[in-house]
Amino acid sequence: MQKNNVYIYWSKVEGPLSAGALEGSFLSARLRQRYRHYRTDMQRYLSMLGKLLLAYGLDDLQLRGRRTRLNLEYYPNGKPYLLKPPVPFSLSHSGHLVVCAISPDHTIGIDVQKQLPLRAGSERIFLNPAEIAQFPAETYLDLWCQKEAAYKAMSHWPGARMTEFRFMGPHLLIQGEWAVRTYPLMLDEGFLACVALPAGAPWRHETHFVPMAELLNVYEPHGEGVGL
Repeated sequence: MQKNNVYIYWSKVEGPLSAGALEGSFLSARLRQRYRHYRTDMQRYLSMLGKLLLAYGLDDLQLRGRRTRLNLEYYPNGKPYLLKPPVPFSLSHSGHLVVCAISPDHTIGIDVQKQLPLRAGSERIFLNPAEIAQFPAETYLDLWCQKEAAYKAMSHWPGARMTEFRFMGPHLLIQGEWAVRTYPLMLDEGFLACVALPAGAPWRHETHFVPMAELLNVYEPHGEGVGL
């Protein structure tokens, strides 16, 4: 593992959903309760797969004891973080993709978006009036992806709001005293993805695709795997 490297792990849903089997096998009662707010089985399934990608990545980088339970906690806004090991990470999912970014040295955010048209008026959720006037509509999804990643990178700080991150240049956003730079990722066809790091942090990364079958081997069906 190299200092200041960002490690990207991603996978995609293949075959029929089996969210119920996953849920019963390795999720704690607390996380099962959290997953009830997802509207669809696919969303719940992808969110669970994100936790498996995190476990897979931590094992791959030798950042935790093998087969130990992930010690996840949540900030008031819902952002997850690790107590042990205290390693910065970020998760995202869209369509059939799920992605996890691990950055042992810097706070980090990642976002992935399936390339679909945004609902009319939805740009007001993440762009201020000056940005709406400045940027053409065909760039809105990319701007949304960048702001989501920037927000995830810094949202654990009090007062951070996605609408307050302002573009000060290409792939450079400012929120209060924080400056965040975003970097596009090429994952699967038909998707946008980007990573956000504090401005000035080095951008060196490795991207690893994890096949579904390999990812599901992170846990064992009778509760002896990673556990969450």
